[in-house]
Amino acid sequence: MNEGTTVAATQMCYDLLQPVEMAIRSQLLSSAANHFDETGLRCAGKRHWLHNCSNNLRKLCRHAGNQLQP
Repeated sequence: MNEGTTVAATQMCYDLLQPVEMAIRSQLLSSAANHFDETGLRCAGKRHWLHNCSNNLRKLCRHAGNQLQP
């Protein structure tokens, strides 16, 4: 697959999913109780972090890259 096709598809997904992410974030912020967690994973020999916020109805995951690596 051409790199430009991948970049364009990624941008289109971002544009279409951003309103959904904002709605989920807003619902989580107004929730009385949420669970927070982080999961470390390795990619190309580097540790990356996936942060999660969830309740019984919604879940939001954010990739934090490898900024937290010691």
